[in-house]
Amino acid sequence: MQTKTFLFNKIIRDKRFEKMQKNAVHVVARKLENDEKTEQFKNKLKEECNEVVTAQTRTELLEELADLLEVMRSLATAMDFTIEDIEKTRIEKRKINGGFDQCIFIEKVTFDESNPSYAYLSSKPEIYPVVEPKY
Repeated sequence: MQTKTFLFNKIIRDKRFEKMQKNAVHVVARKLENDEKTEQFKNKLKEECNEVVTAQTRTELLEELADLLEVMRSLATAMDFTIEDIEKTRIEKRKINGGFDQCIFIEKVTFDESNPSYAYLSSKPEIYPVVEPKY
């Protein structure tokens, strides 16, 4: 029987690892050092965010959101944040900036260079490209 070795290079859930050990021909793994955890959880967060974006059904979306929340909790723990810390910060930011209750979608904005947002948006052209105003 032919075998293939696949490069994995990512953090996985504990029970998935146990299943892989039971079912795989050979698994090469290691426990992450403390200084590696943050980066690997951030990588996993990106992966899970992408899976949320590409979910096709309501059930898939629910499952991917649950995975995203699990990774967020794990990253918080690795950084010595509590869920209460995050919730407190979320509430503070909501008081200042509001939430997404009204689902407002901004298509474009025009600032003159004296506005503090001008420099910020100009520094991120890959996210905020400059376009010709058409009102």
